[in-house]
Amino acid sequence: MSISISEPMRVALDALYEGKPAPPEVLASLTDAERAEVASLARTARVVGLSLNQPIPTAEVETSALARAHEEMAKKAVATPARPANSSGDKGSASPSGGGNDSGNWFTRLFKKPGS
Repeated sequence: MSISISEPMRVALDALYEGKPAPPEVLASLTDAERAEVASLARTARVVGLSLNQPIPTAEVETSALARAHEEMAKKAVATPARPANSSGDKGSASPSGGGNDSGNWFTRLFKKPGS
């Protein structure tokens, strides 16, 4: 089965293959169906190109990313000062919310309005 394409479409596809824009006069001479086909192929080429340029995650990449995340979490934990004890004069005990390391009230802290 042989497929026949017009010369302007061949030029447009060659330009697409080379990653260059097709000349305006070539695009103007394409039929509506050819123009739609070239646009569709250009979108597909763009998506495929983006996909092919993405690295495939390997165990080493995942381990490295996990290690970086743990390092960042550790830095933030050290950089974040502990919450002051409650002001009832009981300076040795933790605050009622459980202090800075309490993970039980994360929802309340997340949606707490500033200044309250």
